[in-house]
Amino acid sequence: MATLIQREGARLVTLTGAGGVGKTRFALAVAGEIAAAFPDGAAFVGLAPVAEPTLVTSAIAQALSVREVASESLANRIVTFLRDKRFLLLLDNFEHLLLAAPGITTLLVACPRLTVLATSRERLRLSGEH
Repeated sequence: MATLIQREGARLVTLTGAGGVGKTRFALAVAGEIAAAFPDGAAFVGLAPVAEPTLVTSAIAQALSVREVASESLANRIVTFLRDKRFLLLLDNFEHLLLAAPGITTLLVACPRLTVLATSRERLRLSGEH
């Protein structure tokens, strides 16, 4: 899996499987193994407690310590933070928030050096997903 994530063009990798099989533990181990490939860092976003798809952006912002300001949307602030960074974003337990998945595509398009590793019981069904 580490090789897949580091491959050119594999910017969205989703690790799927039944609940309780160790997706989170495996994703964290892989992230640790490839940390050097992301010199600008990595962030873990635990989505299990997030109740609504509309709150995914807030959860990502919180994990990145990005603050909301009145003059700019939170999504734009995240893009500004990540735009030029070689960064790994680990989104854990995405399965109950699949309606928020298109926002991940938007983030990947706006941040060309960003890689997303997601764990979910289901695929995100996004273009370019591995």
